[in-house]
Amino acid sequence: MEPVKNQVRKANRPVISRSVTLSPVLPSPALPSVRPPSARAVLAPPRHAQRERAFRLAQLTKQAVSHAWAVPEEELRAATRRRAPVATARQIAMYLCHVVFGLSFAEVGRQFFRDRTTVAYACECIEDRRDDAEFDLMLDRIELAVRAVSALGERPVPQSRRPRAASMQAFAATVQKGGVPHA
Repeated sequence: MEPVKNQVRKANRPVISRSVTLSPVLPSPALPSVRPPSARAVLAPPRHAQRERAFRLAQLTKQAVSHAWAVPEEELRAATRRRAPVATARQIAMYLCHVVFGLSFAEVGRQFFRDRTTVAYACECIEDRRDDAEFDLMLDRIELAVRAVSALGERPVPQSRRPRAASMQAFAATVQKGGVPHA
């Protein structure tokens, strides 16, 4: 018979089974770790839907600004700088995409083939130019037209049904007078 002292020691030892080990630090290899999805992941629309929305709004803004400034829309999308009126029109379009529709600098840059820092600089430049009353009024009118058309849920005009130069000038004159053109 064992002495009582040894029996007490054996009874107080932790029971460790070789088949099951519990560790607070390492996850069990038998059970995969499953994290519940965040609220943002559940409530946010799919990324492709966000990109589609950003593309649609950027197209709408490019069309409105190109008509108001009488600049071809292809020039706004060009990968190089272009002349000063085109660069100003592009800056206005980027500013409106960010301010009116709440697109991030990165998303606006993606739509205009520019870096997010370029978009931030464009927004800063346009915000500084809003001190000029005439420029501010013109920008307010374009913003109003873009908001009105986007609220209707209209898609950009297809390339084949694009208005001619005369109707572009009429559109620009209507926007500058403060009206919202009707389709």
